[in-house]
Amino acid sequence: MGAALACLLVAACTRDEKPKQPEGTLRVLLGSDVATLDPHVSVDSITSIIVGNVFEPLVRFDRSLRLVGGLAERWINPDERTWRFFLDRRARFHDGTPLRASDVKFSVERLLSLPGTPVAAFVRHIRAVEAIDDHTVDIRTDAPVAILNDMAFVPIVSERSLRETGGRVDERPLGSGRYRVARWERGRAIDLEASEFARDPAAIARVEVELLPQEGMLERIEAGKPDLTLLLRQSVLDTLEKRNLAGQRLLASPGLYVFYLGFNTRATLPSGARNPLADVRLRRALVRATDQAAIVEHALRGHGRGATQLVVPEVFGFDPTLPATPVDPATARQMVEAAGHAGVELSILTVEGGSARIEDELARQWAQAGVKLTRREVPERRLAEEVAAGRFDTYIEGWGCTSADAAELLSYLLHSRDEARGLGTGNYYGFAHPEIDRIAETNLGVFDPRRRLALLQRALRLASEEAVFLPLYSQDEMYLLSDRLEWQARVDGEVRFEEMRLKP
Repeated sequence: MGAALACLLVAACTRDEKPKQPEGTLRVLLGSDVATLDPHVSVDSITSIIVGNVFEPLVRFDRSLRLVGGLAERWINPDERTWRFFLDRRARFHDGTPLRASDVKFSVERLLSLPGTPVAAFVRHIRAVEAIDDHTVDIRTDAPVAILNDMAFVPIVSERSLRETGGRVDERPLGSGRYRVARWERGRAIDLEASEFARDPAAIARVEVELLPQEGMLERIEAGKPDLTLLLRQSVLDTLEKRNLAGQRLLASPGLYVFYLGFNTRATLPSGARNPLADVRLRRALVRATDQAAIVEHALRGHGRGATQLVVPEVFGFDPTLPATPVDPATARQMVEAAGHAGVELSILTVEGGSARIEDELARQWAQAGVKLTRREVPERRLAEEVAAGRFDTYIEGWGCTSADAAELLSYLLHSRDEARGLGTGNYYGFAHPEIDRIAETNLGVFDPRRRLALLQRALRLASEEAVFLPLYSQDEMYLLSDRLEWQARVDGEVRFEEMRLKP
């Protein structure tokens, strides 16, 4: 009895013990300005760094890219077109007001009224939102659609605050995240403070973010010794790797983006000339001639991993059974000649003044297969225009499935171009495959995860067989950390200050 009573007393003391209060100030150097703090207007990487710490969605991804509760503790599907979310009753906005289902309804409907913003794409399947009670909300879709991943990109705002400011979030960026905005001096600095109303308090009390143009980053790094430096340009990284900055270290973390070479597959080019890349045999030969590991080693200086498919292993849809094509320049040369393309000359579209390390490495590798690859450089302002007009043989771009689901890649890149329905908007290659189109259009209606995984893997395998997109590498995300900062970077590139600790 005495031992049992002692255990109860210990448990009671543990429950009554107050959580440790946030301490210390984290100094962050961000190599760009933040255009807005409105979480419904922009999803660019710069804005997301700040917005993601101030506002919260209903669900979010953990470090393994699995969906976990955010403002919603749990969710069910009462029917195939309804998602019912049960809100965390402890959730409070930064002014102490409780989160209500009406705030969720207001946030989603606000996004539906902003169709021109990139965030609105995440609510495109939603047709109605109903607050069942203060802590339960139903979201109805236009068809049976697995929208849960999309909801991780829908920040919830305070209805009362936005009505009071006339919708001007920048005037009062009131969220429910671990941090609140204490000061924003456009073009110079943003200061965040740990919210006293957070359900789980952050370890760091204050985050001071200095906004600085890239041109002055190196000098500021050396002079100010920030705890964390983000958005490092390659030229700055090259310099930092050659120097030994006391009290600071570079951190390389596997990234989410896969960079690939896209082939123009149209039968003829805008010039009217026959397009040799319309022949899948030539494309397959070029895949055989490409050594991704060498690109990572020589062009990326080891800061990446070779890619065998268009998504990284952490993304739902990755197929571990999809084999890498063996690198064999001699066989590739035979394949080129057998297809009738001996001596073929191709160009790769690139930006004027770029490093061209990867393009030059590809030219070296393909030369061993008897293919001449030359750079065609254009000013950066013209690159998108050239691509949209189909005036290219090949060019390199990247895509990261930030939703942790390959379905977005199917809709954006692999579906045949259909601007009216917003499908294939990144497909400038003339590529079309009926089965991939069908999978892209129907997979989100499959609620059995095993069946849907098989469909996504089938689509990625078909894309690999067609060799329209040659996966090259997934580049590491690079950060500069002070020795007093403890942080394990995330594969999705999110920078959550709540996950950081400062050594005493």
